[in-house]
Order: sequence, then C-alpha cells, then structure tokens
Amino acid sequence: MKRIKALLKLARIDHGIMVLLAILVAAWVSLNGDFERFAISFPIIIMGGLSGFFVEVATFIFNDYFNIEEDRINAPYRPLVIGLLSLREAFVAGVMSSLLALLLSFLLAIKWMAWTQALVILVALTLGILYDVGLKKVFILNNLIVSSLTALPFIYGALLIPYTVPCTKIWLFFFIAFLAAFGREVTKGICDMRGDLKVNIRTFATLYGESLASKVASLFYLVAVVLTSVLLVIANPREPFSWLFYPLILLTDIIFAYSVYLLISNEPQRIAEKVRRITLIGMISGIISFATAV
Repeated sequence: MKRIKALLKLARIDHGIMVLLAILVAAWVSLNGDFERFAISFPIIIMGGLSGFFVEVATFIFNDYFNIEEDRINAPYRPLVIGLLSLREAFVAGVMSSLLALLLSFLLAIKWMAWTQALVILVALTLGILYDVGLKKVFILNNLIVSSLTALPFIYGALLIPYTVPCTKIWLFFFIAFLAAFGREVTKGICDMRGDLKVNIRTFATLYGESLASKVASLFYLVAVVLTSVLLVIANPREPFSWLFYPLILLTDIIFAYSVYLLISNEPQRIAEKVRRITLIGMISGIISFATAV
C-alpha cells in the first residue's frame, strides 16, 4: 500500500484527473450540453480522455526521473528522493504509462478513424518527454511547453467529437488556461530558484530575479482574468449560460486576483509556494465553471 501511494504521488494523479476532466468538459461544451449526444459519444470521449490522462502521468513520472538532482533541493519529499521508489521502478512506470497513452490513441484511431486525435497525443507525449529530458532548461520555451500542454486538453476534447471543430468558447478556454498555466510556471520558478540555479534551469526567476518574475506571473494571471469576461460577451442572449457559470467564474477570477495581490504585496520567495497552491484551486474552479458555459 505504501508503494502504491508513492507511485500515485510520483504520477501526480490529481493533475491527471484534471486533464481528464478538462477533456470531458471540452467535449460537453462542444456538444452544447446535449446529454443524449454526449452519452452516444461517451466511448470515444472516455478513451481519448484516458489517453490524455496517461500522457500527463508519464510526463510527471519522467520529470522526477530525469530531474532528481533538482528535486533533492526543491522537493526533498518526493518519492524518488526519499527512496520510496527506485529509479528503475519509476522508469518502468513512465514507459508503461506512455505505452498505455499510445495504445489507447491507436485504438481510437483504428475504431473511429481519429488519426488527428492520435497525432495530438503523440505530439503531446513527445513534447512532455523532451521537456523532461532537456527542454526544461531552455528559457521561455520551458514555460511555453508546459502552458501549452496544460491548455491542450480543451482543444483535444473538442476534437474527440466527430465532425466538429473547436468553437470560439473552446479556444477561449484554451487561451485562459494557457495564460493561467504560464503564470503558475513563472511562480513555480520562484519556488524552485535554488535547485534551478544548481542544475542551470533558466527561468524568469534565475535570470532576472524573483521580483521581476513575480510581476510577470501577476501579468499573466490578470490577463487570464480579463479574458474570462470575453466569455460573457460571446454568450447568446437567447441561450444564456447556466446560472452556475457566473458565481463559479467569479470565484475563479477572485482566486487569481487574490494570488496577484499576494505576489505584489509580499516577498515573492516567501509567498510563491502558497500562490502556486491557491492557483491550482483556481484552475480546478475554472474547469468546473467552463462545464457550465452551455
């Protein structure tokens, strides 16, 4: 049981669940909340969702595998650092998760001719592993990769619906998630400064200092908040969003606005980890609110 818990912690299973949820939400919104059509399409949606889930799991496992020296400083509580799992076990788990993602996407392509969707999974997995292996050290590109992969489930989920293309709402979900994730990655760079400097990972914090990094993160959070208002503009007056959307998106905006307040009113290094945790809650709240935008 202890080893299973360690494996789940290594895989960041909560992030995998968020990816699965984002894919389901994107499919639901693409069908305009039509439950009957969603039920009919559910086999392809869930198979695609699980494929995305295993991509996320594999990416996190390989991240810890290839970056253990950094984690000895930044995250000494991680399973590989404290020896709950061996490097060999982690590598095998990462390979198995990758194979499961590819197998599910291949079956998706064979059964429903979803070759574009399978290509998305292949590209996402490749980018994730390349990030873990070395691109994590490349300034800006590191943040762009993680932010894009965080937002990609919304596009992927919409593509899982046969004969549809991502609508305006889906693209807005993508850009809002991208901006919020970019801000979180810059914030994470503040948290990880000591370890990143040791292994030469180039971030806003390591190159320009935590003060500038906190301002960059705040800017991305604020732009994400502003972009949520566009969702209200595109809402059809004849078919308004569910009433639940408004309090949920307001809660999301408040969480990110509060995060900006914390970053600019405190010493960044001291408050960054708290902001990172709070904004994760904001991301979850955002996904749930998007589900009600029908």
